[in-house]
Amino acid sequence: MISNGQEEINVAYESDYYADEEDLIKNKLIRYFDENRVAELASKRTLIGPHRDDVSLQVNDRPLRNFGSRGQVRTAVLACKLAELKSASLLGVTPPFLYDDVGSELDATRMDRLISVLQELDTQVFFTTTKLDHLTCLPKKQGLTYRLKNGVFSH
Repeated sequence: MISNGQEEINVAYESDYYADEEDLIKNKLIRYFDENRVAELASKRTLIGPHRDDVSLQVNDRPLRNFGSRGQVRTAVLACKLAELKSASLLGVTPPFLYDDVGSELDATRMDRLISVLQELDTQVFFTTTKLDHLTCLPKKQGLTYRLKNGVFSH
């Protein structure tokens, strides 16, 4: 959406204990915890579990972590957030969209596409920026601007 189809994003869930069925996952975890109890007690932390899982993103079949520019990383994260918003809207839920530091890594074309997608989702949007000119692509009279300058908050 945001990259105009020029980049394909793939998302993979990475887990050390993955299995196809819930019972298999449970059994793998129980076995691991039994086998590694001493090591975990010695290290005073849990060494495996869902908190250690990761999400791997690829753009055009290349690992984003290793080969992605800051703009590509930002675009991929936004794509994931937009997919989450879209999924929520299908369930009748409209969570707000929060985007910090608008304009720092998206070019004007991608920013325009982002705004277009957000308008389709009809959700409340909060942007932060250090430069108001990054917000020129926003529709006029559809928002409020608040400023924080030298510790003073103004409308």
